[in-house]
Amino acid sequence: MHTTLFFTCLILAILVGILTGIIATYYYLVKKKKDQNPLIFTTFNDETPPNVKLEEKTSANISPEILSEERNEDQELMTVETRVKIIQKLEKFEKSGLFTNRNLSLPYLAAYLETNTKYLSKIIKNYKHSDFNAYINKLRIDYILKQLNENKEYRHYKISSLAEEAGYSSHSKFATIFKQVVGIPPSLYIQHLEIGKIPRDIPNMNIDNNIAVSS
Repeated sequence: MHTTLFFTCLILAILVGILTGIIATYYYLVKKKKDQNPLIFTTFNDETPPNVKLEEKTSANISPEILSEERNEDQELMTVETRVKIIQKLEKFEKSGLFTNRNLSLPYLAAYLETNTKYLSKIIKNYKHSDFNAYINKLRIDYILKQLNENKEYRHYKISSLAEEAGYSSHSKFATIFKQVVGIPPSLYIQHLEIGKIPRDIPNMNIDNNIAVSS
């Protein structure tokens, strides 16, 4: 009798152990599958619907720079404070002589002034009455005119040297822009300076907006 009871208890213990192992294995597999595919086990009792979680996850994968650009595109109006700051920085830029930098471009200048190209273009158009290329070309030619008038040494420079001084790598482009801004070629202007006779009918600005700043 004792032997029968012993074997009965042993069998029950084995069955309980097997059942416990099966249950443990089942929960382990379920947990593993849930970790791999969490959305499958999301219930409708969650505070946030599954589709919202997906959108949040997608947005999280987008870089902050892209999201910032998307928000900036929606901001069409420029505040007065921003406008004043850009104008003040632009005036400092004009006095700095950095416009003679051969690699100068609209994005480069916008970054230097800590603004964006859209705002900068609007400021140049509304307050300088020009586009970027014409604005920079005018600054460069005015700079050379100032040097030619105040420093006689510049009058002995070659046209290519004047072009390089102004920020142009091509002396022919410099000569073309100079003539469009001043009204006469640089060589003829220098001749007039030497004899002390500058034509009074020279236009203040007559520049083709399609001429690029660089090259």
